Amino acid sequence: MNIGFDVGTNVPTGVAAAHLCVAGVFFYIGSLNAADGESLGLVLNALIGVLILTAGIAAARITARR
Repeated sequence: MNIGFDVGTNVPTGVAAAHLCVAGVFFYIGSLNAADGESLGLVLNALIGVLILTAGIAAARITARR
């Protein structure tokens, strides 16, 4: 299926790397919240980051099977 761009020969790695980059943004925002003493912001951003990583791993496994 043509999606408009080519992510290379190793698509599952590209999918996992893209999700890792997005999750890294949320981990960074969470670290900024921790530095400001906002524990709720840290927890919520860390949870979002973990969920994005989990979705990335699942999507990489699905694309690896196709």
